[in-house]
Amino acid sequence: MKNYKTRALKPYIKLLPLMLSLLFATSFATAQTINTSTSGLSGFSSCSGSPSAAQTFTVSGNNLVANLVVTAPTGYEISTSAGSGYGGSISLVPSSGDVNNTTIYVRLGSVASGNPESLIMISSGTSTKAVEVKGRVTSNPTITLDPFSQRLFILG
Repeated sequence: MKNYKTRALKPYIKLLPLMLSLLFATSFATAQTINTSTSGLSGFSSCSGSPSAAQTFTVSGNNLVANLVVTAPTGYEISTSAGSGYGGSISLVPSSGDVNNTTIYVRLGSVASGNPESLIMISSGTSTKAVEVKGRVTSNPTITLDPFSQRLFILG
């Protein structure tokens, strides 16, 4: 009877080192963190058809298992450079799991309209963070010349 018990336990004894290594790897794994310098940007303002002035925030990450992806909502554009390269998303590649402080430039795009209010999403693997953005797009003024009085009228 003693022999029967040891034979029944043999498969589990062989798996014991694997189960212990998985247990310790899981319990000591460091969590991913995404950091931003602000939770929101507001006061974006532009005329229809023109981008707004840019505002900035910084983003960083630690213990990342995937690229840090920054995604702008509809009506907004982002870049890592103040004067150019604006688009809908940016992918930052971690070095040894970390992304150092990176400045993100945000502006209302030239196709934005109304009062766009939304979230810039920052994600890596299963971790996400958001930065709220609020802005206002106004119509371009209409300029007309009265041919009789030679006066300019600006409407809007």
